[in-house]
Amino acid sequence: MVEMEQFDFNAPAEVFAFRGRRGTSQPMIYRSFPTGAEAVRHVMEALDGQTQKSAIVESDDARLGAVNIAALYASPDYPLERRQHGATSVESAHH
Repeated sequence: MVEMEQFDFNAPAEVFAFRGRRGTSQPMIYRSFPTGAEAVRHVMEALDGQTQKSAIVESDDARLGAVNIAALYASPDYPLERRQHGATSVESAHH
């Protein structure tokens, strides 16, 4: 696991996630992004809450789960503009 302050927002990254509950026949989502920042934004802004919980971002041998993805998105170091409203729906991943 990579330390949060070592995450390279500029390195290419991939997102893996499952629609619905794990163990069901719901398809896996896979997307690649030119930067880790774009991958984090995709998880936080484009995926619904349940899918966000299953999301993993992989970049430079780092593998981050939902809680770490949300922390990166909320970080003052996050380089992209955030959506203004309703952007952090992974609160339930902390439970």
